[in-house]
Amino acid sequence: MKEQEWDDVIGLACEEIYDDLPRDLVEEWLKNGNFPYTQWFVAEEKGEILGFIAWMVEDMYSEEILFEIAWMAVDEDSQRSGIGTKLIKDSWIDVKDSFSGFSVSITVVADEAGSKTFYREVLNPHFEAAEPKDRVRFYANLP
Repeated sequence: MKEQEWDDVIGLACEEIYDDLPRDLVEEWLKNGNFPYTQWFVAEEKGEILGFIAWMVEDMYSEEILFEIAWMAVDEDSQRSGIGTKLIKDSWIDVKDSFSGFSVSITVVADEAGSKTFYREVLNPHFEAAEPKDRVRFYANLP
């Protein structure tokens, strides 16, 4: 991700994910958190960031590498337009190619009804596990 895109990504994260946290805390966490092997991608139209996704290695010490969708957000006005689906599918190609030669799969935790439905439709998970606070963790493989 380009340096000049950080401001828009942080703003979008504050609006769509962390609306109850101060912006400086969100910025510190996203930019300087201890998240090894994180890859960021943005969806842009006419110079405006409409969404972003961050893939993080969840587990790389087993037989396969498990990538987690650590953060993903799409601007509220742009939701339900295919941007989220395109972000996942297009960025996944780059993510899995960066670990070619390994078996790779995806995990994500969803807590809202809309995001649960979205991930079920886009990822077609092969396994779901209940988590605390009405969350669901999905496990999937994409081509």
